[in-house]
Amino acid sequence: MTTEQPALLQELLRTVEDLYYKVHDAAYHTGFVNGVTASREHLSELLVSAAEPTPSAEPQKHVRTPSLPPDADIDELKLSSRARNAAKRAGAHTVGALATRSADDLLDLMYFGTKSLDEVRAKLGAAGYALRGEELA
Repeated sequence: MTTEQPALLQELLRTVEDLYYKVHDAAYHTGFVNGVTASREHLSELLVSAAEPTPSAEPQKHVRTPSLPPDADIDELKLSSRARNAAKRAGAHTVGALATRSADDLLDLMYFGTKSLDEVRAKLGAAGYALRGEELA
């Protein structure tokens, strides 16, 4: 672990916590608070376990540093109007919020099909992100 990795992890934890509170506030008004709290706890466990070094005989994969911050507006991905508008209607206004969606979540959106999904995957991948449940190519 390099010296700047702990600082990056701390920044990531702060960003996740900020996002959690935003989601929690929105979920409170729609009745999904318990699910959001459970998701935050699970995410916190994942981040803490990722921060702990684990001995491994396997060579580590190269981790690509994202070229855009998670709070960057999705307009910076230069998506087509259809994909961008559908994502914004679903509440994904930032790159990080879009990356937290799964492919199924996006395909459930009105006017969002496989062509838009392929475009989002490509643009997120180029920016160093992947959809939830998918690995960065």
